[in-house]
Amino acid sequence: MAGPRQSALYCPLTQDLYVEPVLYLAPNDGAAQIYERAALEQQLASLGVTGDDRGRLVPVEAVRFAVEAAVARGEAPSPAREAWIGGALAAAARAALQTHDLGPLRRVCAAAAAAGDALSK
Repeated sequence: MAGPRQSALYCPLTQDLYVEPVLYLAPNDGAAQIYERAALEQQLASLGVTGDDRGRLVPVEAVRFAVEAAVARGEAPSPAREAWIGGALAAAARAALQTHDLGPLRRVCAAAAAAGDALSK
C-alpha cells in the first residue's frame, strides 16, 4: 500500500491481498487466524485434513471490505491490485451465479474502476 505494506490486508500463505478472507478456527487448539479461503483449503487438502478435523472457516467481511476500499483508493501496488481485481471478479461472479446477488460483483467493479481513477490522477 502507500508506504509500508499493511499486513492485515494480505494473506500469510499467499502474500497476496485477500479476496475471500476466512477466519480459520482450528478444531483442537482453538487457534484462530485469517487466511485466503482457496489457499487454506488447498493447504488443508494437501495435508489430508478433511471433515471434522478441518476446523471451521468463517468469512471475514470486514477484511474483505477493507481490501476493497484500499484497492479503490489506489493504495495497493499495481501488481497486487491487478491480481486482486482478477481474483475478486472471479469470486464475485461465482457467488453471483450461486446466490443471484449482484451486489458483491458491483462492489468489485466499482473498486476496480475507482482504483483506475485514483491512479490516473
